[in-house]
Amino acid sequence: MNAKDIRQLNWVPVTDWSELTQTYFTLFGESYIQKTDIEIFIENIFKDIARKLNLSYNNINRIQKEENSAFYKTMKSLFQDLFSYFNKYDPSLLALEKMLRVPDVDSIKNNDVEKILHEFSLLKDTEKIEVLKRLELISVKIKFNNN
Repeated sequence: MNAKDIRQLNWVPVTDWSELTQTYFTLFGESYIQKTDIEIFIENIFKDIARKLNLSYNNINRIQKEENSAFYKTMKSLFQDLFSYFNKYDPSLLALEKMLRVPDVDSIKNNDVEKILHEFSLLKDTEKIEVLKRLELISVKIKFNNN
């Protein structure tokens, strides 16, 4: 799979935010979410997706930033300074969470045979014969028609 294939996948909203940590604590024991918490959460999600798709994190990260440009624009406006933080149930944060999208990796059919057959169909006839010879599955006789 390459960058073009990633862009063609269906991108769906992130529905599980349970791994989002709250690292800003007040003296009263309340915890809040900062921009860094969200950035780490996103990085972990896309590193996991990169592993599943056997891609480099840098490639998929570049693509996801393009696909999630509205999310990043909104996040930048929410966290305007270093000391911005939100309660986990803040409406602004909940609205932001609905904006983050990821490629639907569950929709990818991991059918290696189909992939190989597709690649094989793209070969020229002479290349197909060479592949089959190397696999030693058939003996090939080439017959020329000399009219």
